[in-house]
Amino acid sequence: MGCAPSVARGCCGPSDDVDNPQRASKYAAKPRNVPGAAFGDPNEGPDARHHDDASGSSGDSHLPAVVLEVAGELDPAIRRALAPVFSKGRARTLGDEYDETDAKQLGKGAFSVVYAVRHRKSGTRYAAKVVKMRGMTDDQRRNTVRALMCEAGVSAVVRHPTIVGFHDLIFEEWRCVLVQEYCRGGTLLSMVQHQVDKKRHERRAAAAAARVAAQSAATPSATRSDSGSLLQLAAQSA
Repeated sequence: MGCAPSVARGCCGPSDDVDNPQRASKYAAKPRNVPGAAFGDPNEGPDARHHDDASGSSGDSHLPAVVLEVAGELDPAIRRALAPVFSKGRARTLGDEYDETDAKQLGKGAFSVVYAVRHRKSGTRYAAKVVKMRGMTDDQRRNTVRALMCEAGVSAVVRHPTIVGFHDLIFEEWRCVLVQEYCRGGTLLSMVQHQVDKKRHERRAAAAAARVAAQSAATPSATRSDSGSLLQLAAQSA
C-alpha cells in the first residue's frame, strides 16, 4: 500500500504497519500548528473533493489541500502565530463574522482589492484584502496562499506600531481574505503624492520669492537688507 500525500515528508513507516489501522497513526509525522481536521484530512490528497463549505457548493478548488501543503512548509514561528486561525476551520466566509454589505473600497492592486469591513460582534472596523483565486493555475494559487500566509504571519509575529496589525485570515472556496488593522491615514500612494505635491508647491513658492527678491534688488527704493532677506528665504525654501 503506497503512502497517501501528507503535509510532511517521510510520513510512512514500514508498509505492513501502514496497512494496519491501529498502528498507522504511529508513523504520522504531521507538523504542529498546521490546519486541523476542519480543513480536511491531509491524507485525502490534492485530488480530494469537498462539498461542505458554507455556501453549500462544491469545493473543487482544492484550496484546503493547498492550505495544508503550504502551512507545512512555513517557518515554525509563523505556523504558531497562525495557529488560532487554522483552529477555526476552513468552512468560513468573510460574511460570517464581518459585515461587508456596505464595504467601501480602500484600494486596489494588481491582484487584490482592499475593502473596509466591520466585525459583527465588536463593531470594530478592519481592512479586508481580497484575493480572487478563480482562474489561477495550481502554482499561482499555491504561491498566492504562501504569500498571504507569510504576510499575515510576519505581522502577527512582529506586532510593531509601524506595521499594519494582523487580525484574521480566511480561505473561501475561490478567494483568500486577509483581515488587517484599519488605518485611517489613507494609502501610502496618497501620502507620497501629497508629499510630492507639497514639495512642488514649495518649489514654486521659492521660485516666486526669488523673482520678487530679484525685482526688489533692482528697485532703487529697496534697501540692501530687504533684498538680502528675500534672497535668503528663497534659498532656504529651494
